[in-house]
Amino acid sequence: MPKYEIVKYFWKVPRPDDDEAEDLIHAAHTTAKTVDPTASQILIRSRIHSSTFRNGHYVQDDPHVTIAVKNPQQVRDRKHRNIHGYTKSKTDPKIVGVAPIDTPKPDSTLDNKGKIVWPSGLEEEERDYRVK
Repeated sequence: MPKYEIVKYFWKVPRPDDDEAEDLIHAAHTTAKTVDPTASQILIRSRIHSSTFRNGHYVQDDPHVTIAVKNPQQVRDRKHRNIHGYTKSKTDPKIVGVAPIDTPKPDSTLDNKGKIVWPSGLEEEERDYRVK
């Protein structure tokens, strides 16, 4: 009998229509599990976009989603890790590479716009995934 795990997804951006939401959830899941197979919570911080913030400026980057992830220990510690999941294109959400952005940081860390990266009260949904 296959094993299943529950993963919680949180939306920092407004949840898109169902098709795009499914694509983003799948891309976020693939990205998170590539970096941390024990990830149990995933914050979708962006839709697919082609810029990133470096040295105080936005710069061009390959298409990617930005997520934050937590494993069970980080949930207890109220910390997360940010990751970019690079996609084939802005319209194709297939993940072709991942890049952890940093080491675990407190959820209260501010982003480049001065907003808390992982605030409380975000829209969330749970999914069961078969463990391979």
